[in-house]
Amino acid sequence: MIWNIRNKKDATLKTIFRLIRDNREMTRSSLSDAMKIKPSTLSRAVDQLLQAGFIKEKGQAGSTGGRRPTLYEIEKNAGYMVGIDISRTYCSIVLVNLTNEVIEETSYPMDTSQSPRQVIDRLITGIHEFLQKHDIKQDQFLGIGIGTVGPINRETGYLLYPPHFPVPGWGDFSISQQFEDAFHVPVFMENGANTAAWAEFHRGGLNREFRNIAYTHIGIGIRCGIISEGRLVQGNNQEDAFGHTVVDIDGNPCSCGNYGCLETYCSIPSVVNAIKREIKKGRDSLLAELKPNIDNLTWEDVMKGLTRRDPLCDEVIQNSALYFGTGLANLINALHPEVVILGGPLVQYSRTFFEQTRRTAEKKIYRAPGYDVTFRIASLEKRSIALGAAILVLDHYLYR
Repeated sequence: MIWNIRNKKDATLKTIFRLIRDNREMTRSSLSDAMKIKPSTLSRAVDQLLQAGFIKEKGQAGSTGGRRPTLYEIEKNAGYMVGIDISRTYCSIVLVNLTNEVIEETSYPMDTSQSPRQVIDRLITGIHEFLQKHDIKQDQFLGIGIGTVGPINRETGYLLYPPHFPVPGWGDFSISQQFEDAFHVPVFMENGANTAAWAEFHRGGLNREFRNIAYTHIGIGIRCGIISEGRLVQGNNQEDAFGHTVVDIDGNPCSCGNYGCLETYCSIPSVVNAIKREIKKGRDSLLAELKPNIDNLTWEDVMKGLTRRDPLCDEVIQNSALYFGTGLANLINALHPEVVILGGPLVQYSRTFFEQTRRTAEKKIYRAPGYDVTFRIASLEKRSIALGAAILVLDHYLYR
């Protein structure tokens, strides 16, 4: 099996592979039109990819007169990537082929009973099981992508003082190095919001319609990933910065030391705390019956309240969405994305949150002539971070 595609000099091969992958199928003529290269150069490159087993003939395209041209598609099982999601409450693994199809996936809860190294060992065991089950050889295994809560050091594979994990120690060792030592393949670490955005862009099909996307994840914190002109924006490692946008100058105190940050109104902890405060003031709620000691109220309890349409839960969620829509309008005014994607537990468990956010943002954004923005709920949900991390592995070869 080749990995000519790993060779930095094979730019033509990589471009052909990318075009066929992104368009699902192409003829030699359509490739030539897209690349503006000589037919002889193209023909040699296509033959190389065919012989190497990275593409294959799919059939024939419709005739426009004369001989029907041959269609080519990716040989999806010529290579595999693994994506990992390390969150604060769970971790997950996906095994993905060259067309970004998920072959297998699994997830594990994380709690105070597991040290960081125990979690990593469990992930390594899970990957070994995937590779063995699907008989994946070493030269087919292209690498591992890790999407995780930031801040991170991409080069060293360290988490940098990550907040809100159930146990300490996640910043004490290189996570990437653990996987490199176990599998002897390249390992890439990226902020989870970025990998989720990348998954929605490629696997969610947005890359065929749009070039500029803002992805937001509303969970224990607020995270944001940006795609500009079809490329992932990998800035100065501040995926949580959007959560510290100030939406009330005299507002709630934030863990960052400021006041009125978006995260103090729209994250899971802020929603749970807001409901606690209202119940302690004497407000009626189904949750008061579920939890006689309201100080022990959890997000799982709030989800039950949302499912049963508890009026207080709905009110707090709507108020949270008003703030989030305001912060989102500021982001839209600054970056002008074509699509805004909302993901995370608050969106997953409350359509009200999404709709109120959308209405608020639409009222507050500045609409320059000809500008419009679409709002969507994340289509891939929990698998998006790991899936995007796996896709980035292949992109590392294709874009370098």
